[in-house]
Amino acid sequence: MRSYNGLTDYQASGRKFILERNLLLIHFMLDYGLAIQDILTLSMHDVHFGTNTITPGGLHAHKRSITFSKEHVKLALSYYNKIPNLVRPRQQTGDPFFVAFDFGPQTFRWDYENDQPAALTRIAVQRMLQKEAKRAEIHVTPTMLRNRFILNALQNSMKPIEIKAYLGLKSVEALHRYVQFWNEQLEK
Repeated sequence: MRSYNGLTDYQASGRKFILERNLLLIHFMLDYGLAIQDILTLSMHDVHFGTNTITPGGLHAHKRSITFSKEHVKLALSYYNKIPNLVRPRQQTGDPFFVAFDFGPQTFRWDYENDQPAALTRIAVQRMLQKEAKRAEIHVTPTMLRNRFILNALQNSMKPIEIKAYLGLKSVEALHRYVQFWNEQLEK
């Protein structure tokens, strides 16, 4: 993903601003099991650089605290600091952590109606992942990354009830098909 191969000059010129953001999005889905909705609703209230934690969740999932690695904290800080001060999400506010980028003027977008940085959209995350997958010549979706997280958790002996709490799921039944699939793999 860090490669600039296959990008037009126009795409490459803006990539330096969003590379860390895009890497972080993928790590959040693959390594921490966050759903797109978790990512899109992360505000600066939910990101705690000092304790290396994020607290995703809300209406769509139970709020929970997730500790992320020092490497990912460093990546998050690098992304955050690349955003110009004028449009950077303000600490301890409801400003979205993940900010939309406009390739035209090559800057992060501002939402004048809400007087805050413009939040990244679901479609933007999906399109970013599609483009990166196409460049890598693989097929991957946000759902596949979350599914991989769940299977990795089962492989690492995490119990379904622990996965439920970690992902903020409302019921353990949502994990039934994963547990069943994993048990079938173990029997082979």
